[in-house]
Amino acid sequence: MVEVLINRDCLETILMIAKNAYPKETLLLLRGKIGRGLVKIEEILFLPPRYVGFDAVSFDPYRLPIDFSIVGIVHSHPSGDLKPSLEDLNADFGSIMMIVGYPFDSKRDVAVYDYDGRRLKLRVID
Repeated sequence: MVEVLINRDCLETILMIAKNAYPKETLLLLRGKIGRGLVKIEEILFLPPRYVGFDAVSFDPYRLPIDFSIVGIVHSHPSGDLKPSLEDLNADFGSIMMIVGYPFDSKRDVAVYDYDGRRLKLRVID
């Protein structure tokens, strides 16, 4: 996977949700398609959190339906740091992890990684 595509409305919704939850973290699932070196994010899904705090959020994966269109997760870092923590890298769900950081205003506040910690290119499409 070399590049991640996301439509502008989806990205703006993610940023708005993170901004509204600030200073707590948020966690959402990313639904889409993977193929030919691209991940295309088409939807976000809410999930029932088990714990939401100022520096962590968790969920019970056993409460989720089987859905092979889940390509990854997105969560917020209220600190603004876009680098994944060791806990982030070990909590893989899907193929990618998106991190949105304070102030949650634009693409510059977003980073996408694979679970080996490699940053992926993000392209916003209309």
